[in-house]
Amino acid sequence: MPADTVTGNELAAVLARVERLEQIEAARGVFADYATAVDNHDADALRRLYTARSILDTRVGTFTGTDEIAAFFDRAWAAGPSGKRHFVSNITATWMSSNVVALDAYFFYVGRPSEDSVIGWGAYRCTVDTVGVPTMIDHRITLEMGTTLAAGWSAPVGC
Repeated sequence: MPADTVTGNELAAVLARVERLEQIEAARGVFADYATAVDNHDADALRRLYTARSILDTRVGTFTGTDEIAAFFDRAWAAGPSGKRHFVSNITATWMSSNVVALDAYFFYVGRPSEDSVIGWGAYRCTVDTVGVPTMIDHRITLEMGTTLAAGWSAPVGC
């Protein structure tokens, strides 16, 4: 539609839509920042993605706040060098309310610890606060498969 025919209400609707899209794009960047921080064992970068009220839910427990979440990752990293690299795909972003965006995605990782190469995949679900630097309000990690290349990952008979 020509710019000179746009009403005030239409312009307000377009501006509101642009604001929602900007919030969604800001939230999407959280997954890339997260994967890079985890892969590089960068606790400072990881801390910037969470707040004192953030909740991380994993198969080994639920952790609240920056300190507990950072300690969880410190323990995981201390378990041994793996050279893991995470890949995040199929990101779906849903604008929930002003400055709150829900993200769902799949993840895939490969690694090379000293014993055997590892592979795994699962899903991420998080809610992001996009005010200022985006941070995760909550973050769920669901590991669906984690194995070595030697062990494989074939499904049981009958599945």
